[in-house]
Amino acid sequence: MYKIIIFSIILVTPFLLYAQGKRINVPDDFTKIQEAINNSVNGDTILVAPGTYYENVNFMGKNVLLSSHYLFDEDVSFINNTIIDGSKPHSPDTTSVVLFLSNEKRTAILQGFTITGGKGTKHFHADGGFFVRLGGGIYIDNSSPTIRHNIIAFNECINPDRARFKTGGGISADHSRAIISNNIIYNNNADNGGGVHLGQVPESIFSNNVVAYNTSYPVGAGRGGGVWIRGDLGKFINNTIAFNSSGKSGGIGMVHDPIVNIENCIIYGNTTNTSNLQIVGSGNITISNTNIEGGWAGNGNIDENPLFVKHSPLILQSRSPCIDQGNQSMNENDYEDPDNPGIPLFPALGTLRNDMGAYGGNQYKFLPYINLVKTTKN
Repeated sequence: MYKIIIFSIILVTPFLLYAQGKRINVPDDFTKIQEAINNSVNGDTILVAPGTYYENVNFMGKNVLLSSHYLFDEDVSFINNTIIDGSKPHSPDTTSVVLFLSNEKRTAILQGFTITGGKGTKHFHADGGFFVRLGGGIYIDNSSPTIRHNIIAFNECINPDRARFKTGGGISADHSRAIISNNIIYNNNADNGGGVHLGQVPESIFSNNVVAYNTSYPVGAGRGGGVWIRGDLGKFINNTIAFNSSGKSGGIGMVHDPIVNIENCIIYGNTTNTSNLQIVGSGNITISNTNIEGGWAGNGNIDENPLFVKHSPLILQSRSPCIDQGNQSMNENDYEDPDNPGIPLFPALGTLRNDMGAYGGNQYKFLPYINLVKTTKN
């Protein structure tokens, strides 16, 4: 049994986003999230009340907005208190918490939940002629949904079965133009990509995510404690990849010689069995305006202790060297505090120039303030 320890909430900004179709309420209209999806059409909004829902949810090709009550005013307490738990699946081969497998578009949106208890979905890899198990928390294949403002924690993809590879403990997004942003992805585990597996589509967007304390330590390849990138990748910007561990590549592992551009990130404190390897793999890797432990050649890169606030969701201290060190373009500035012109909105700090890490830039939204530490089974 895992424990998710939740503390106080950060201030949020008023926000409303409604789809154009009808609104379906869970549990008032349907007791199960899956029943609501089955009875929806493209453009509908499915609004889920606080509670724990033991389900393995499949979007079934529906381009709908599935949201907690976070939708109304961005109160992040709803992220903490609206939980989809995939630990009681109907089939041992389909144990991902949320699945996007039917060509869903970016208008298929998952927002404002804690996603936990998943163990991945078994899938036949036609090119290789073998089975794989993918996506403990969220499994995306040949679909391009939007995944935002979620806690994705305590999922795994390591079940012993006929699967050759077990990949993406928190999220697996393959052949996908998905937008994955403003999520906390922590304490997940897999053979490869303990936190996240990405790749093979250069139009994907992975931004403003905290990927921390994930592991990749089983008998298998053990690559990418935080993130495993397989093939070319799109935007990888303003993420914090920290304190993940793996047998071979603690922070980010890469295969198939990908083209990858990493910008405005913090990659720090990730470890392997024998060293502090932050990135392992070959390809056309460009890194800029990033704090990377051990250093990396590139414009604006630094190698410094980022000075995180202890036990916070990796918020920066006021004296962090990562403040105001991201891209200098005004188009990538931090959000401005509406009550204090010229001052960035907390937890961005300093001036309006982009901060390195998950809280910098203008795509950031507040995340739950949680006690982010390594947690083990009781």
